[in-house]
Amino acid sequence: MNERVKNIISVALFSIVNIHLLFAQNLHVATNGSDASGNGSINNPYATITKAAKYIKAGDTVFVHQGVYHNE
Repeated sequence: MNERVKNIISVALFSIVNIHLLFAQNLHVATNGSDASGNGSINNPYATITKAAKYIKAGDTVFVHQGVYHNE
């Protein structure tokens, strides 16, 4: 197999393995957020980690902002 074919296969495999990163999202949780009207964005965060956990997928990041959180 020549070098060019090896490079093409390597790039294709890398792309397939990491495609989920293109669709990854950031979710935010803050003590002043709302589970009823929040959408997980930085400007409209969820109030609980439990709410964010319902929407996360592989590759997503949940940012838990400073504050005290209690079990529901």
